[in-house]
Amino acid sequence: HQGMHAPPREELDDIAPNHAVVIQTANFHALYFNTKALDAMGIDAAYEPPLGGRVVKGTDGLPWKLSETAMWQMCTQFWKLCGDARTLRNFDEWDTHAQGQADAALPPLTIERIEPASGSGAPPAPLGAIASDAPVLGGIRVLDLTRIIAGPVAGRALAAHGAEVLMITAAHLPSIETTVIDTGRGKRSAHLDLRHGDGRAALAALARDADVFIQGYRPGAVARFGFDAAALAALRPGIVVGSVSAYGHTGPWAARRGFDSLVQTASGFNVAEANAAGQPDAPRALPAQALDHATGYLLALGVQLALCRRAAEGGSWHVRVALSRTARWLRSLGRVPDGFAAADPRFGDVADLLETVDSGFGRLTGVRHAGRLSRTPPRWALPAMPLGTHAAHWLPLGGTA
Repeated sequence: HQGMHAPPREELDDIAPNHAVVIQTANFHALYFNTKALDAMGIDAAYEPPLGGRVVKGTDGLPWKLSETAMWQMCTQFWKLCGDARTLRNFDEWDTHAQGQADAALPPLTIERIEPASGSGAPPAPLGAIASDAPVLGGIRVLDLTRIIAGPVAGRALAAHGAEVLMITAAHLPSIETTVIDTGRGKRSAHLDLRHGDGRAALAALARDADVFIQGYRPGAVARFGFDAAALAALRPGIVVGSVSAYGHTGPWAARRGFDSLVQTASGFNVAEANAAGQPDAPRALPAQALDHATGYLLALGVQLALCRRAAEGGSWHVRVALSRTARWLRSLGRVPDGFAAADPRFGDVADLLETVDSGFGRLTGVRHAGRLSRTPPRWALPAMPLGTHAAHWLPLGGTA
């Protein structure tokens, strides 16, 4: 958002006076302000919390508390520095919030038929006979327009079961190399710039021969280039579209961007973790990006269910998942008693679960796929490669990279 004079007020209407405010930078600095951003805003960060972070000290002398005027000024400045803000809530506060109530009305994933603009839509597309030792998604082509964790996890899961997954990104978009290394397994990766006509034309050509199109950008971002669910179904009848968002497609925050850490903040997890740790005044993140990973696997599950529906009923399908809905589902599973007393596993404890492969990033050791299937064991046929390594085209059916 560099170059913007101020955010639209509705983007920050979540900021409530006399509540804690968690700011997230574009570089994912957990719950704390980074020093450079604070200095750029001219904010006195006298309070020093754990982990080396720095938190604003409010007008009442307590950390994390700001007046409405101070919060609006701070968040406006931070927006210009490519950040985002959400009020820190507990579970009860989230449950009474309009977006929390919208989440509660929907299941963790939804699968809806995309009604054709005209005609009867695509006929059934049976998956065909599968050899006893063949991957179950062999011959399925997946366009993966996602970034960071949740969406890429979905693509990685589909690749493990034999789908040809082509990750599409662009050279000007930021990325985190460690997540590319992890979630890029099993995929090829190409660059297309949708800001230009030739990039959009190339993506349209790929979509005409795709079975699945998953996207995880801010709601409406990919659609504005002509690739919303209805347009994709018209372009390629029978396609399965998968969408992952922060807050879902209903409720007042349906159009908002966000990511795992911010959703934890808004939906009560940071407060719950702090209380469980016996430190209620020190908001804590979950020990892993659990919302991201769980949402990615739910999306992969939904895509496979939609492919089954396409095989039996025909038609095009839209699968939707959201971090905030996943958060509510995970919360419903309950908390492990004395979870903070659990020891972190050491490398030697998981050595039998690892595999080592050569990749575009050198020789890598990682956790192999956890699935255990007697006839069609999941595996990643391709190693992770840097983004943009491959050409933007499909392989011949049954071919290799």
